[in-house]
Amino acid sequence: NLGKYDYFVIMPHLRLETDSVKDAINKIPKEKLLLINKDLEGIQGNYGCVYEDFESDIRQALLTGIERIRKYHKLFLIFPTENFYCTGIRDGFTNFCKRNGFEVEVIEHAHHHEVKAHELYVAIEETDLVEIVKKATIKKLKLGKNFGIIAYNDSPFKEILAGGISVLSTDFDRMGAEIADMIQTKTQRKVKNPFSLILRSSV
Repeated sequence: NLGKYDYFVIMPHLRLETDSVKDAINKIPKEKLLLINKDLEGIQGNYGCVYEDFESDIRQALLTGIERIRKYHKLFLIFPTENFYCTGIRDGFTNFCKRNGFEVEVIEHAHHHEVKAHELYVAIEETDLVEIVKKATIKKLKLGKNFGIIAYNDSPFKEILAGGISVLSTDFDRMGAEIADMIQTKTQRKVKNPFSLILRSSV
């Protein structure tokens, strides 16, 4: 299919970044290649890329809300391992906690986990987010007061759930606009996409 398309826009959401994957991507003419969300080591030449720096992004974004985060005694990251999420998310989160004196724990799912007062959860998947909200409601914990939640990646649903869920999110509109601009202007460049903590009532 190398000659069939004007552009190949690839999001490398992979469990393992194998040599065979990189070899396949390296066969694509670089003026037609655009990587989105993540850059890959070992890709040669001048190609377009709009990327996140997962480890640094989450650490720096959490720092912007540290005054509100400090009211919680323990921070949890719900990090499912079966869905190929970048380990930089986990590493940046634990690094933030250790640097700033927070007790920290990484769990895989919320289903069998007991929630308690004075805890803050960062949930990547919406199923875990809803599960934590339900458990906190049953225990009559006050969201944003003695119990906190931050979701990963924004959506309209998170703006209204439980009065507004705080989010850690890249700017997906900006990511799409950058890729579209490279295609329209026939240019290649590497751009780090903005990432931020949007504080709502859940923290």
